[in-house]
Amino acid sequence: MGGSKLSFKLKIILSLSGALFLSYFLYRLGDGTSPFFYKNKLLALKDQIIASLNFVRKNKSQTNKSLETEIKTVYQQNSPLALISPTKTVKLINPSPTLAPVKNHYPQLPTPSLTPLPTLTLVSPTNIIYPTEVDLPNVLPTSSSIAQVNTIKPTKPPKPTPLILQTVRPGKNFDEVVESVSQIICIPKAMVRAVLQEEYGPWLKKIEADWTNKNTYHGHDPDYTGSTQIMGVMQMMGDTWQKIKPVVAAKVGGVDLSINVTYDAILGAAYHLWNISTYRGKDCQDWSLQYIAKAACKYGGGCIAGSRNYCLEVCNYYNQFSRQHKNCSQISKILSSDGKCNIIGK
Repeated sequence: MGGSKLSFKLKIILSLSGALFLSYFLYRLGDGTSPFFYKNKLLALKDQIIASLNFVRKNKSQTNKSLETEIKTVYQQNSPLALISPTKTVKLINPSPTLAPVKNHYPQLPTPSLTPLPTLTLVSPTNIIYPTEVDLPNVLPTSSSIAQVNTIKPTKPPKPTPLILQTVRPGKNFDEVVESVSQIICIPKAMVRAVLQEEYGPWLKKIEADWTNKNTYHGHDPDYTGSTQIMGVMQMMGDTWQKIKPVVAAKVGGVDLSINVTYDAILGAAYHLWNISTYRGKDCQDWSLQYIAKAACKYGGGCIAGSRNYCLEVCNYYNQFSRQHKNCSQISKILSSDGKCNIIGK
C-alpha cells in the first residue's frame, strides 16, 4: 500500500516544480524576452518602416540624409537589442533587418555646358595722325594770359671723355683730326678747316704724303716765349703757342705737345680760335657770321692785308666746308675798321 502510491513529500515537490515552471513561463511571456514577443516587435517595426517610406514618397523635400537618420532612429528604438536589459545576454541571428535602397526623389538637373567665349580680335588702327610740332611765337605773355608757355632752356653740351694722346696721334688725315679736335674744344669743324685751308692750303698734300711722320711726337719743343716765329700747319706764332700749350695739354691727359706735330698744332689753333672769337654759347656745330669774322680777324691780325681780305676768304671757306650760305660780304659792316676786330653789328 505504501509502495504503490507516491509519498506525500514527493507530491509536494512535484507541485512546487510545476508551479515554478508555470510561473517562469508566464513571466517570459510578459517580460519581452520570449520568441513571441520578438515576432510581434519585428512586425511592428516592419509597419513603421513601410509608413516611413510612404511618408518620404509624399514629402520629396526631405533629404536622403534625413531619411537615413529617421530610419536608423526608428530601428534603434524598436530593435530587440534596445529592449534587452543590459544584464541579460541574448544571441540573435542577423538582428539588423535588410533595408531596400532608398531612391533619390530629387529631379535630375541638366549638367551645365561650357559655352566658349568669342575670340577677341585686335584690330590695329589705321591712318594714325600724329600731332605736328608748332613753333610758339616769341612774345611775352600779358597779364590777361591764362596759359603759360614753359621755355625749355638748352642743356650744356656733354663733356667728351678726356683723350690721352699716344706718341702716334689720332687721325689718318686732316678731316679725321679736325673731327677729333672739334669735339674736345667745342668749335665748328668748318671754322677750323677754313683757317687750315687759308693758312696752309698749298702745302697740305705734302703733309699727307708724309702723314705718319708728321703726326708723330718726336720730342718736346724749346721755349718759344716771346718768339714771333710762325710754325706748324696752322702757322701760329711761337709766343702764342707757348701760352696756350699748358691749357691744351690738360685737355688731352697732360701729355707734352709739339707745334711740329700735325694733331697738336690743329688742337692748339682750335682752342685759340674759340678763345679769340669771344663766343661762349653751347653750339659746337655752327657760329653766326659775327663770331666767324671776329675769330678770323684776330687770328690773321686784321682782315685787310694788301689786296687780300683775310676775313672774307676764311668766311668763304667756312661756307664751302659747312655747305652754308653766310653773307660774307657783310663782314665790313660787322667789324670795326680800326683793326681791333671789334664786333659792331650782326
